[in-house]
Amino acid sequence: MSKEMYYQIILEKQYLTLFLTVCVFLVNWTINLKFGLFILKFHKKNINLVFPWAIAGTIYSLFGRLIIPDFMFFFTTLLLSFFILKRITGTKIIKALYAAILSLLTVVFSFLLFGQPLLISDKFRKLMLEPTGIIIGSLIEVMLPFFIMLFSRTSISSKLRRLKTYCLDLTINLYIYLLLVVYVLCMIILYLLSQSSYNILRELLITEAILVGFTLFIIFRIRLEIKKQQKKSEEDHSTYLLKTILSKQREYRNFFQVIRALAERGKTREIVDYIDDIHAEMSLVETFSEENPIFTSLLVAEQIKAREKGIIITNNTKTTLSELKDPVKVYDLFKDLLQCVVAYEERSNRDQHYLNIEVDEDRQYYSFMILRELEVKPENLEPRAEGGPLEDDQTLQQIKKRIKQLHGKFSFLYKGDELVGCLFKVGKARRKKFFLSLGL
Repeated sequence: MSKEMYYQIILEKQYLTLFLTVCVFLVNWTINLKFGLFILKFHKKNINLVFPWAIAGTIYSLFGRLIIPDFMFFFTTLLLSFFILKRITGTKIIKALYAAILSLLTVVFSFLLFGQPLLISDKFRKLMLEPTGIIIGSLIEVMLPFFIMLFSRTSISSKLRRLKTYCLDLTINLYIYLLLVVYVLCMIILYLLSQSSYNILRELLITEAILVGFTLFIIFRIRLEIKKQQKKSEEDHSTYLLKTILSKQREYRNFFQVIRALAERGKTREIVDYIDDIHAEMSLVETFSEENPIFTSLLVAEQIKAREKGIIITNNTKTTLSELKDPVKVYDLFKDLLQCVVAYEERSNRDQHYLNIEVDEDRQYYSFMILRELEVKPENLEPRAEGGPLEDDQTLQQIKKRIKQLHGKFSFLYKGDELVGCLFKVGKARRKKFFLSLGL
């Protein structure tokens, strides 16, 4: 808000206009930051986004122009958006800067797309110079990012929303780039036409029609692409469940074959003992937490596969993983790590093969611990960066690189000189909430 607007509102006691301006600024910053997080494939609850980040942006918009020159205002806005996105997501500087730039450019293009035709009217142009013009202009600025987010999320994406992620890939990003390129070209053409001496009303209307049509085309293409990705994701998940069910079916068939062979020989006591063993193994599934069905289904599936190889996996989950950052990547990473440890355990010369999974959390991290012994106290273990024979496994090296990309920590666990397991930690999505705390 400029000094002139601010003084006019105060002198004329337009407190309702001031209140509506604050509300609109709050909505504007919330949508802009939400769009930036949308670009970064990061989810954050609206209430945690408004308090304190959107409020900080609102205060900046209200009083920023009182101390910041007009020619610097766009760059300081970009810097503030960058710091907020970096603080919330903890992502790389380049990615946060890219999201901030794209978010602000979308705001600019939104005003050019929807506000430019209205500026043809002298009455509306005069209205935009008054305090109410700030409210109207701010609402126009967020129309395009709001529509992109609205059309890019479908009703069948409930599973993705539970996972707190968005399905944006390279194809969708290319659509957004193409849309912005078309906007830039059209704005350059309009600028050149405006420098001419004749009326450009017809050219302006044609350009607006092209921009509106192309924008709707890109938005619906993004929507279609997300539906395709969701369908493929559901198909992959269904295939994974089918393989697990077939694996369990083979296990049941083997159970009945053994029981039938024992029954034909009249070994009643052996049958009872065998059924007790089966019941003891199957009861392990009941210990899994029902608060996180996705992680639970992954553990159950891997437990079934490992049992076919003679390896018993137990689990102790002390957290719901509700604030897990990039859950899809973490679950996939954990599955690959567990399979790597199972393969190593299968090659070992031990008489009995047991693995115990401990999932816990502290204020900043979730920890996933895989132990090769059932009764090992974590406080008695020594974490090491290197892990002896496991260190030569190429699959494990790729897993460690992926953990590093998630800004996680990985270590091998030793009990004396014996390698007994491994541990990796990943950060939580939640951040410390300090008002106006924008440190990296």
